[in-house]
Formats: sequence, C-alpha cells, structure tokens
Amino acid sequence: MDPEKSKDDLAFINEHLSNERTFLAWLSTSVAVMAFGFVVVKFSLFADRFAPVLDMAPVECAECPAYLGIALVAAGCLGTLLAWWRYRTTHKHLRTGKYVHSTRFVTFVAAFAFSISALLVIFLAISASD
Repeated sequence: MDPEKSKDDLAFINEHLSNERTFLAWLSTSVAVMAFGFVVVKFSLFADRFAPVLDMAPVECAECPAYLGIALVAAGCLGTLLAWWRYRTTHKHLRTGKYVHSTRFVTFVAAFAFSISALLVIFLAISASD
C-alpha cells in the first residue's frame, strides 16, 4: 500500500467527516429553532385560554406570538434546506479538490438570527410594558 495514497485518503476522510459534523450542527440548530417556534405558538394558545383565569391583561396583538412561532418554524425548515445545500456544495468541492471558503452562508444565518432576536426583544418589551 502506497503511504502517500493512504495520507490522501485519510485527509479526504477527515474533511468529509468534518463536513458531516458541520451539517449535523446546522441541522440540530434548525430543529431547535423549529421546536422553539412550536413552543411559542403553544404558549400563546395557553396564555390566551388562561388569561381570564389568571387575571392577565389581554395582549394587544393576540396573533403576534402565533405569527412569530410560525415564522420560527419556517426559519427552521429553511435552515434545514440551506444546511443540506451547503453540505452538498462543500462535499462536491472537497471531492473535486476545489474547495473555496465562503462566509456568505454564515453571514446570512447570523443576520437572520439577529433579526429574529431583535423581533423577540421588541415583542417582549411591548408585552412587558402593558
């Protein structure tokens, strides 16, 4: 067995496994975002139903938590698709030996997460002031 060939194979295997770990991390993040969206929707339904019992003031925008939760679930679905696309693209680049690093995907995800976080902060601030 050629030692150089073995080193090349081992390097490719390591790169491929790193790509898979990255994909799984993105996938688990997407599932967590979807689960959080589901919890937001369910909690808003719970709060609506028990607001009179708990003597809570009704929220001005009763549909807002539901819309936010649905948006989070949709964002998780989109994240899953983008993670798969990124995995396939990286796999193709690694296989052909033409990998080029790009930060566009990471920048998009960070900007999107920041936007959702800002919306949550605004919603919580409005809810707390009522």
